[in-house]
Amino acid sequence: MEDDIIVRARKMFSITEVVDPATYHQYGEGAWSLLHPELLETIMALKDFFKEKQIVMNTWNRSVNDQRLYGFFSERGFRDPNCPTGAKRSAHKRGKAIDFDVWEGARRLEPSAVRKQVMENIALFPHIKAEEVNINWLHFDILFDLDCRPQQVPGEIYVFDAHGFLGNKSRKVA
Repeated sequence: MEDDIIVRARKMFSITEVVDPATYHQYGEGAWSLLHPELLETIMALKDFFKEKQIVMNTWNRSVNDQRLYGFFSERGFRDPNCPTGAKRSAHKRGKAIDFDVWEGARRLEPSAVRKQVMENIALFPHIKAEEVNINWLHFDILFDLDCRPQQVPGEIYVFDAHGFLGNKSRKVA
């Protein structure tokens, strides 16, 4: 099952889009195994949902022209557990989080509008358990951990920002 998911994911995006350079140089294509299958399924569902647009995750292995357009990103997916970016027990360091932007041609879509679209269609993304808000990019993760997130409620979306927990949001679309 997990191998099946990796095979499907490899057809939709490169491992360099979802791991940092050091991890890729250490594991190569083997780095796929560091990503939780539910995260891969979520990324594939997002790519299907935004099929006419481009989801931009890591760009460290892309052309200079792409980096000029989209920006240079190297820590938007899996991060080595010793990486100083983010919390010690971050979902990124467990292979359970993704940061990205959505582009239509040369225009970056407003993250709050994209976040709203995802939340309005949350049934298409059954593994999303948390969203970060008040940021200028999108972050979704599949982490359920009551030690790190004691306020997290099963079946709801845990909402947080750089300052901490903001609340839980129903998965039911109003």
